[in-house]
Amino acid sequence: MGSYQADKLFSSNPAQAKALLGGVIDHGDRALNSLRQTVGILRLGDADPKYPQPMIADIPELVEGCRASIPSLELDLEDSFTELDSAVQLSSYRVVQEALSNILRHAPESSATVTVRRERDSISVDVTNIADRGTPATDGQSLGISGMRERVTLLGGTLLAGPNDNGWTVKAVIPTAGQIIG
Repeated sequence: MGSYQADKLFSSNPAQAKALLGGVIDHGDRALNSLRQTVGILRLGDADPKYPQPMIADIPELVEGCRASIPSLELDLEDSFTELDSAVQLSSYRVVQEALSNILRHAPESSATVTVRRERDSISVDVTNIADRGTPATDGQSLGISGMRERVTLLGGTLLAGPNDNGWTVKAVIPTAGQIIG
């Protein structure tokens, strides 16, 4: 949209212009957050101790923080993951974080289950919501799923995301020996 068209839209339809501008700002914020997350992965050995990256052990706190908005939120966190590479742990945490964020954004007040398990040579992260009972807060920009997929693929893993019988499922499989593929 050119400058003239933007000026015309601002004067003829300020509500639409405001909504479009809000979308652009939201899109920019999401892009910056995604870039910050990617840079965080790439700084494997140089993490600033004043700003530690979240790990799998931090997922219970994340889930607890969402319980006010997701009435029935269950967590199944199996095993200890402390010896895993920080990039694998951070990616697992970020998948849960983004999936919960998507539930809050698109299916508020639904029930959800977060499962993080160690498989033979991988970490399985599964976030499922059931029976959306609320109205979506926003349509979003569809960057969350692609960001999760990029993060997981970067470590040699896979991500599936899509509708289930009564809601939505995000399932990531991240190799425990995951290394950034460049």
